[in-house]
Amino acid sequence: MKFSRGAKQGEGIKVTSRNVSFTGFLIETEVFLEHDILLLQRGVEPVNLDPFLVSGDNELEFNIKLPPDAKIIMAKGKIAWYQLNTRGGSYYFKAGVSLDKMLAEDGKHWINFIKGIAQG
Repeated sequence: MKFSRGAKQGEGIKVTSRNVSFTGFLIETEVFLEHDILLLQRGVEPVNLDPFLVSGDNELEFNIKLPPDAKIIMAKGKIAWYQLNTRGGSYYFKAGVSLDKMLAEDGKHWINFIKGIAQG
């Protein structure tokens, strides 16, 4: 899964998703600390994590790769909560994302994916 906010095509930030549901999911990615600023890696240039957290307009765009056929759907959502953790000397950013918008066709694929997990 990749997420972005105002990024050009292909410049998203890769994250791992967990705990998916019809209305949202949890994302996790490694971050690093430089000069007391938490940064995400996006391509070659790191990106400051703070604007994703403190901005009143924290809508994010997600490109979600659905197994088993790697179908990519697009969605928009907002960070509902977040947590910063350390593990083995590394920093990790976790966030609960509430899904807000999805095209009808992508929504059908998302629902079928979630139903498949529930039946799994």
